[in-house]
Amino acid sequence: MDYIELLKDVDYFSFIIAIAKWMFIFLVISIMVLVIGTKLKLFKRRTKVAKVLVKLYYILIPLYFMLFAIKYAPIKNSQIEINKVIDENKEIATEFVHDFVGAVASEALLTQETSAKDLVNSYLDTYVYKADSLPQPEDLNIGKRFIYKIKREIEFNYLIVVTESKIIKEAVNLVGIDEQTGKDLYRTDFKNLFSEGEIVDIFKKQLNRTYRSIYKSMFILFLIGLLIPGIEIVLARIYKY
Repeated sequence: MDYIELLKDVDYFSFIIAIAKWMFIFLVISIMVLVIGTKLKLFKRRTKVAKVLVKLYYILIPLYFMLFAIKYAPIKNSQIEINKVIDENKEIATEFVHDFVGAVASEALLTQETSAKDLVNSYLDTYVYKADSLPQPEDLNIGKRFIYKIKREIEFNYLIVVTESKIIKEAVNLVGIDEQTGKDLYRTDFKNLFSEGEIVDIFKKQLNRTYRSIYKSMFILFLIGLLIPGIEIVLARIYKY
């Protein structure tokens, strides 16, 4: 994908607005935390030193929330902007994934513009049952026709599993997408992928999954940071200082 072309359409001014917006949101959240903590008397201390030190929470907690917002805002906004740009440049995204599909699926699959199941059926019809010496299904009696049906079903199911495994395995190895996305790609009719832009939705789905994993890591680290005042509050309750 020509990322440079996509990045040209990103609204970089929106990052300034996003940082301001999220800083304000997290500031409000931090104030709410302080208000609730005060009402619950979580910041009440007995000793003189503890009373002075606990007042630092009213500065450090909002500062901590706002610093997190500065890190969170550009990542969140980049997700929004990239999704927007992908929607506006579907051709670039589709061409990129077309090359990807060409690497993980057979050339015949793309040429025939069929799904993987149609590819298997085409192979069986063309290469397995086309020989003139073989009797055609309509020429067989009921018993042999039943055996023919079972045989073809076994062959079909086997080739489908092989094809599915190959596409998913190669998809994961070549571009690092997860197995679920590989399955989504396999189950989508390839003709519709390009004519209806479904491949772009799959691409965005994987992109957003990546962002969700980033958010998860960020919030885990954020909550770990909040353990420091949390532990101090617990200790204050236990030792009553």
